[in-house]
Amino acid sequence: MRHQCQCGSVFSDTESASDRIASCVARCFLANSDRAKRRCGAPLVFHPCAAGLQGNGEPPASDNGVRGACEAAMAVFTPSGSTCQPPQGKTYATSANCPFMPALAQRLDSNPLHAADPICRCQNSYQSATYQVAGPTSAGPTTYDVRVTLNFGAATQTF
Repeated sequence: MRHQCQCGSVFSDTESASDRIASCVARCFLANSDRAKRRCGAPLVFHPCAAGLQGNGEPPASDNGVRGACEAAMAVFTPSGSTCQPPQGKTYATSANCPFMPALAQRLDSNPLHAADPICRCQNSYQSATYQVAGPTSAGPTTYDVRVTLNFGAATQTF
């Protein structure tokens, strides 16, 4: 029996299921196509976000690439030790400080947390944040995954 990878490579059924998946991924990599790699299930490789990007409450870049993804994460999880917050007396829905979609902003406003940060659910400020980006993902050419790791001193938390 012959199998076909989503990227178009064909191979025989002489391997175990896990070997077939690995073989398919390898064949898609040989096809040298980022789209083929994503469709074939190749794992995303995360890289550090570039230094010097905005992350001080300014709106993120308008690009739909790596820079915009990193800057959006930095706007939400600021490098300074707290997540994005609306100014005193404002709500998430009425504040331009945080790059949230309207539905998320309304949800944050409707269920306020008083003992923890509503974004990271942390009870303490973090000391620093690091950012990594991968993509584009299989969801589309302008969709990126960003991992944010918050350092609390004795512990870290990755989102």
